[in-house]
Amino acid sequence: MNKPTRSQAIRSRILTALVLIPLVLAGLFLLPSQGILALGIILALVGGIEWARLIHIRGAARVLYGALVAGLTYVLTLADPVAVALLAGLWWLLVIAEIPVFRPQTDAPAFRAAHGLAGVATLAPALALLVDLVQVSPWRGLAVLVAIWAADIGAYGVGRAWGRHKLAPHVSPGKTWEGLVAGALLAGVAGGVLAWQAPLEVGGPTALAAMAVLVAVIGQVGDLSESMFKRRAGLKDSGQWLPGHGGLLDRIDSLTAGVPAFVLCLWGVGV
Repeated sequence: MNKPTRSQAIRSRILTALVLIPLVLAGLFLLPSQGILALGIILALVGGIEWARLIHIRGAARVLYGALVAGLTYVLTLADPVAVALLAGLWWLLVIAEIPVFRPQTDAPAFRAAHGLAGVATLAPALALLVDLVQVSPWRGLAVLVAIWAADIGAYGVGRAWGRHKLAPHVSPGKTWEGLVAGALLAGVAGGVLAWQAPLEVGGPTALAAMAVLVAVIGQVGDLSESMFKRRAGLKDSGQWLPGHGGLLDRIDSLTAGVPAFVLCLWGVGV
């Protein structure tokens, strides 16, 4: 099978987004509270199964690992969101410390066990917090999604066109500092516009714009983290079922770090 051209890949990416975004919006605003919880657990299950693939877990064990992630996600939805976000923040500090010294390692049993724990720490807190955000207010869920979406668009577009300075070439050669800055700026604009138009008690457009910039920057840590595990697994994408995007993890990687950051921002402004 011929490898798709860049224009074909971009077309697939856009078409998939045009299908997914209305579905996501419908889920945010139309599903009841228990429906949001069920959707979060399903995402945790699928994300866990994909993570198991990244760490070379095979067969039925992949589903068992996904079920473990889903079960812990449910447990964390019952805990205090700020406590969960603080614990997640400690995990992401460890990831930030690893990025500069990252080297692909062999698939030794010790590494596989550590990477299994990493998947739980990456997925369960973020998805539990996302469930809580949406249950409290769909607009809060939309705010963090808009920040991540805008950051992805800005980073992808500017990085492709004008990116010259590599962000972390040993982890993800395509990411650039220009893309990071552009994505953060676009996220800030999107956050400010959303706060101006939506019923969000976050201190006004300026406050949400600043939060969106922080979420966009921290979200890149989640993206780089997944890239590290994909490089170790020798895989380009976590899956193939979302044309132009890869798998579920390839779509929510930035959210895994961005959601805890957003919850801590809300806590910081007293919301």
